[in-house]
Amino acid sequence: MALKQKFSALAVAAAVSLGTASTAVTAQEQKFVTIGTGGVTGVYYPAGGAICRLVNMDRKEHGIRCSVESTGGSVYNLNAIRQGELDLAVAQSDWQYHAYNGTSQFEEDG
Repeated sequence: MALKQKFSALAVAAAVSLGTASTAVTAQEQKFVTIGTGGVTGVYYPAGGAICRLVNMDRKEHGIRCSVESTGGSVYNLNAIRQGELDLAVAQSDWQYHAYNGTSQFEEDG
C-alpha cells in the first residue's frame, strides 16, 4: 500500500472516530439529577416522571440522566433542595413563597 493511500485511510479513520466521539457522552461525563415529587398516587409523581422521560430521551446527547423520587410533598421537597438532597422538585407556589421569604414552617431556617 502506497504511503498516500495509508495516509488517506488514516485520515478517514481519524475523521470517523472524531465524529463519533464528539456526539457520544461517556459514562464519566454523565450527570445524574433527581426530581422530588410527592406520593405515587398524587399528581406530582407522574408529572416528575414525564419530565424525566423527556430528559432521558436525549441523554446520549446531553449526558443528563433523570430519576424521579416519591417524597412527602412540597415542604419536604423544598427542605431537601436546601440540604442538597434533591436537584429539582415539584412544589406548590405558596410553599415556594414561604421557603423563599422564610415564613410559616420555614421561619426557623430563614
